[in-house]
Amino acid sequence: MSAVITGKTGTYVIKNIHISGFPAGSLIFQVCRFCDDPLKYTNLGTEVEVSGITFDNVNGKMLYMIGFDRRDVIYDLDGSLSLKFDGLPRASGTIVHAWPHIASFHQDKCPPATTNTDWDNAVYCAPSVTIRRVWFTNLQDVQTFNAQWMKVTEIQTATEVVSPTISSTSYTSIMNVIDPVHKPKKELKGAWGLPFITGKIYNIWWGTGIDFSHLAAVSTDRFTAVDDGIVFKFNYTENR
Repeated sequence: MSAVITGKTGTYVIKNIHISGFPAGSLIFQVCRFCDDPLKYTNLGTEVEVSGITFDNVNGKMLYMIGFDRRDVIYDLDGSLSLKFDGLPRASGTIVHAWPHIASFHQDKCPPATTNTDWDNAVYCAPSVTIRRVWFTNLQDVQTFNAQWMKVTEIQTATEVVSPTISSTSYTSIMNVIDPVHKPKKELKGAWGLPFITGKIYNIWWGTGIDFSHLAAVSTDRFTAVDDGIVFKFNYTENR
Protein backbone atom coordinates (compact mmCIF):
# COMPACT_ATOMS: atom_id res chain seq x y z
CA MET A 1 0.00 0.00 0.00
CA SER A 2 1.40 3.41 -1.04
CA ALA A 3 0.11 6.95 -0.71
CA VAL A 4 1.94 8.41 -3.73
CA ILE A 5 3.73 6.94 -6.75
CA THR A 6 5.36 9.33 -9.26
CA GLY A 7 6.43 8.77 -12.85
CA LYS A 8 10.04 8.34 -13.88
CA THR A 9 10.89 11.68 -15.54
CA GLY A 10 9.75 15.29 -15.46
CA THR A 11 8.42 17.19 -12.43
CA TYR A 12 5.62 15.99 -10.16
CA VAL A 13 3.72 18.13 -7.66
CA ILE A 14 2.38 16.61 -4.43
CA LYS A 15 0.39 19.30 -2.67
CA ASN A 16 -2.17 19.71 0.12
CA ILE A 17 -2.60 16.02 0.99
CA HIS A 18 -3.41 14.51 4.37
CA ILE A 19 -1.97 11.01 4.72
CA SER A 20 -3.61 8.90 7.42
CA GLY A 21 -3.71 5.32 8.61
CA PHE A 22 -0.64 3.76 7.00
CA PRO A 23 0.58 0.90 9.24
CA ALA A 24 4.04 -0.64 9.51
CA GLY A 25 4.88 -2.45 6.29
CA SER A 26 3.25 0.17 4.08
CA LEU A 27 5.12 2.65 1.88
CA ILE A 28 4.25 6.34 1.71
CA PHE A 29 6.20 7.81 -1.22
CA GLN A 30 7.49 5.90 -4.23
CA VAL A 31 9.31 7.90 -6.91
CA CYS A 32 10.43 6.94 -10.42
CA ARG A 33 7.77 4.38 -11.33
CA PHE A 34 8.99 1.59 -13.66
CA CYS A 35 12.64 2.40 -12.90
CA ASP A 36 13.08 -1.23 -11.84
CA ASP A 37 11.85 -2.40 -15.26
CA PRO A 38 14.75 -3.10 -17.67
CA LEU A 39 12.63 -1.84 -20.56
CA LYS A 40 11.49 1.39 -18.90
CA TYR A 41 14.11 2.60 -16.43
CA THR A 42 15.90 5.92 -16.77
CA ASN A 43 19.40 7.22 -16.09
CA LEU A 44 17.96 10.68 -15.40
CA GLY A 45 15.35 10.38 -12.65
CA THR A 46 12.55 12.74 -11.68
CA GLU A 47 11.97 15.88 -9.65
CA VAL A 48 9.19 16.08 -7.06
CA GLU A 49 7.77 19.20 -5.41
CA VAL A 50 6.12 18.61 -2.03
CA SER A 51 4.10 21.06 0.08
CA GLY A 52 1.14 21.09 2.41
CA ILE A 53 1.53 17.43 3.44
CA THR A 54 0.22 16.37 6.86
CA PHE A 55 0.33 12.98 8.57
CA ASP A 56 -1.78 11.09 11.05
CA ASN A 57 -1.10 7.56 12.33
CA VAL A 58 1.59 6.88 9.71
CA ASN A 59 4.09 4.16 10.63
CA GLY A 60 5.20 2.82 7.27
CA LYS A 61 8.41 3.37 5.35
CA MET A 62 8.43 6.95 4.12
CA LEU A 63 10.40 6.83 0.86
CA TYR A 64 11.44 4.36 -1.78
CA MET A 65 13.37 5.44 -4.88
CA ILE A 66 12.37 2.68 -7.27
CA GLY A 67 15.16 0.86 -9.06
CA PHE A 68 18.90 1.15 -8.62
CA ASP A 69 19.59 4.63 -10.04
CA ARG A 70 18.18 6.90 -7.32
CA ARG A 71 18.82 10.09 -9.29
CA ASP A 72 15.58 11.65 -8.03
CA VAL A 73 15.34 15.00 -6.22
CA ILE A 74 12.53 15.85 -3.80
CA TYR A 75 12.01 19.56 -3.13
CA ASP A 76 10.19 20.00 0.19
CA LEU A 77 8.92 23.53 -0.38
CA ASP A 78 7.51 24.14 3.11
CA GLY A 79 9.23 21.58 5.33
CA SER A 80 6.26 19.18 5.27
CA LEU A 81 8.56 16.15 5.47
CA SER A 82 11.14 17.58 7.87
CA LEU A 83 9.69 16.40 11.19
CA LYS A 84 9.06 12.91 9.84
CA PHE A 85 12.63 12.80 8.51
CA ASP A 86 14.59 13.52 11.68
CA GLY A 87 12.34 15.40 14.09
CA LEU A 88 13.80 18.80 13.20
CA PRO A 89 11.64 21.66 11.88
CA ARG A 90 12.77 23.31 8.64
CA ALA A 91 11.19 25.98 6.47
CA SER A 92 12.12 23.98 3.36
CA GLY A 93 14.76 21.59 2.09
CA THR A 94 15.82 19.07 -0.51
CA ILE A 95 15.90 15.29 -0.20
CA VAL A 96 18.31 13.26 -2.34
CA HIS A 97 20.03 9.90 -2.17
CA ALA A 98 23.14 9.99 0.02
CA TRP A 99 25.56 10.21 -2.88
CA PRO A 100 29.11 10.56 -1.50
CA HIS A 101 29.82 13.73 -3.52
CA ILE A 102 27.04 15.38 -1.50
CA ALA A 103 26.63 13.47 1.77
CA SER A 104 30.33 12.97 2.55
CA PHE A 105 31.18 16.65 2.09
CA HIS A 106 28.12 18.26 3.70
CA GLN A 107 27.20 16.13 6.69
CA ASP A 108 26.24 19.21 8.70
CA LYS A 109 23.83 20.62 6.12
CA CYS A 110 22.68 17.33 4.55
CA PRO A 111 22.19 14.86 7.44
CA PRO A 112 20.66 11.37 7.19
CA ALA A 113 17.27 10.47 8.61
CA THR A 114 16.77 9.32 12.18
CA THR A 115 15.83 5.90 10.78
CA ASN A 116 17.81 5.73 7.57
CA THR A 117 16.06 2.66 6.17
CA ASP A 118 12.69 4.45 6.34
CA TRP A 119 14.01 7.01 3.86
CA ASP A 120 15.92 4.73 1.47
CA ASN A 121 19.35 6.03 2.52
CA ALA A 122 18.49 9.64 1.71
CA VAL A 123 19.75 12.91 3.17
CA TYR A 124 17.78 16.10 3.83
CA CYS A 125 19.68 19.22 2.74
CA ALA A 126 19.03 22.52 4.48
CA PRO A 127 17.28 25.50 2.84
CA SER A 128 20.69 27.13 2.31
CA VAL A 129 21.72 24.27 0.00
CA THR A 130 20.51 24.50 -3.60
CA ILE A 131 20.53 21.25 -5.55
CA ARG A 132 20.16 20.99 -9.31
CA ARG A 133 20.35 17.98 -11.61
CA VAL A 134 22.83 17.89 -14.49
CA TRP A 135 23.35 15.08 -16.94
CA PHE A 136 26.15 14.39 -19.37
CA THR A 137 25.64 12.68 -22.68
CA ASN A 138 26.95 12.12 -26.21
CA LEU A 139 30.51 11.39 -25.13
CA GLN A 140 32.75 10.47 -28.03
CA ASP A 141 33.76 8.02 -28.99
CA VAL A 142 30.74 5.93 -28.09
CA GLN A 143 32.52 2.59 -27.85
CA THR A 144 35.16 3.91 -25.47
CA PHE A 145 32.55 5.16 -23.01
CA ASN A 146 30.13 2.27 -23.35
CA ALA A 147 29.48 0.74 -19.89
CA GLN A 148 31.99 3.08 -18.22
CA TRP A 149 31.43 4.37 -14.70
CA MET A 150 31.25 8.13 -14.19
CA LYS A 151 32.97 9.21 -10.98
CA VAL A 152 32.41 12.48 -9.13
CA THR A 153 33.98 14.14 -6.12
CA GLU A 154 33.83 17.65 -4.75
CA ILE A 155 37.05 19.68 -4.80
CA GLN A 156 37.86 23.02 -3.21
CA THR A 157 39.65 24.65 -6.17
CA ALA A 158 39.81 23.96 -9.88
CA THR A 159 43.54 23.28 -9.59
CA GLU A 160 43.12 20.60 -6.94
CA VAL A 161 44.39 17.19 -8.06
CA VAL A 162 42.36 14.16 -7.02
CA SER A 163 44.47 11.33 -5.67
CA PRO A 164 44.35 8.04 -7.63
CA THR A 165 43.86 6.32 -4.27
CA ILE A 166 40.88 8.45 -3.21
CA SER A 167 38.61 6.63 -0.78
CA SER A 168 35.43 5.19 -2.27
CA THR A 169 33.48 7.03 0.44
CA SER A 170 34.65 10.36 -1.03
CA TYR A 171 33.37 9.97 -4.56
CA THR A 172 30.20 8.90 -6.33
CA SER A 173 30.37 6.21 -9.00
CA ILE A 174 27.45 5.61 -11.36
CA MET A 175 26.95 3.49 -14.45
CA ASN A 176 25.06 4.44 -17.59
CA VAL A 177 22.77 1.45 -17.48
CA ILE A 178 21.52 0.23 -20.84
CA ASP A 179 20.62 -3.38 -21.43
CA PRO A 180 22.40 -4.29 -24.71
CA VAL A 181 19.56 -6.61 -25.71
CA HIS A 182 16.45 -4.84 -24.38
CA LYS A 183 17.14 -1.12 -24.64
CA PRO A 184 14.46 1.24 -23.27
CA LYS A 185 12.67 2.91 -26.14
CA LYS A 186 13.06 6.49 -24.91
CA GLU A 187 16.31 6.37 -22.95
CA LEU A 188 19.46 8.17 -23.98
CA LYS A 189 22.01 5.52 -24.85
CA GLY A 190 24.88 7.38 -23.22
CA ALA A 191 23.72 9.55 -20.33
CA TRP A 192 24.94 9.95 -16.77
CA GLY A 193 22.79 12.16 -14.53
CA LEU A 194 23.22 13.28 -10.92
CA PRO A 195 22.13 16.02 -8.53
CA PHE A 196 24.78 18.59 -7.63
CA ILE A 197 25.03 21.44 -5.12
CA THR A 198 25.26 24.84 -6.75
CA GLY A 199 28.28 27.00 -5.99
CA LYS A 200 30.57 23.96 -5.76
CA ILE A 201 33.38 22.55 -7.89
CA TYR A 202 33.34 18.91 -8.95
CA ASN A 203 35.99 16.74 -10.52
CA ILE A 204 34.39 14.27 -12.95
CA TRP A 205 36.07 11.40 -14.73
CA TRP A 206 35.14 8.18 -16.50
CA GLY A 207 36.88 4.86 -15.93
CA THR A 208 40.46 5.60 -14.96
CA GLY A 209 40.36 9.10 -16.48
CA ILE A 210 39.81 8.31 -20.16
CA ASP A 211 39.65 11.22 -22.57
CA PHE A 212 36.77 12.34 -24.75
CA SER A 213 36.54 14.35 -27.95
CA HIS A 214 32.97 15.53 -27.38
CA LEU A 215 30.60 15.91 -24.43
CA ALA A 216 27.19 17.53 -23.96
CA ALA A 217 25.93 18.78 -20.59
CA VAL A 218 22.25 19.49 -19.92
CA SER A 219 20.81 21.01 -16.75
CA THR A 220 17.37 20.80 -15.22
CA ASP A 221 14.76 23.43 -16.06
CA ARG A 222 14.87 24.44 -12.40
CA PHE A 223 18.25 26.08 -12.92
CA THR A 224 17.65 29.85 -12.81
CA ALA A 225 19.74 32.97 -13.28
CA VAL A 226 19.82 33.57 -9.51
CA ASP A 227 21.33 30.15 -8.76
CA ASP A 228 25.05 29.96 -8.17
CA GLY A 229 26.88 28.16 -10.95
CA ILE A 230 28.41 24.69 -10.79
CA VAL A 231 32.00 24.20 -11.98
CA PHE A 232 32.89 20.82 -13.51
CA LYS A 233 36.52 19.85 -13.95
CA PHE A 234 37.28 16.98 -16.35
CA ASN A 235 40.40 14.93 -16.94
CA TYR A 236 41.65 15.50 -20.47
CA THR A 237 44.89 15.36 -22.41
CA GLU A 238 44.49 18.38 -24.68
CA ASN A 239 42.83 21.77 -24.49
CA ARG A 240 39.48 22.30 -26.23
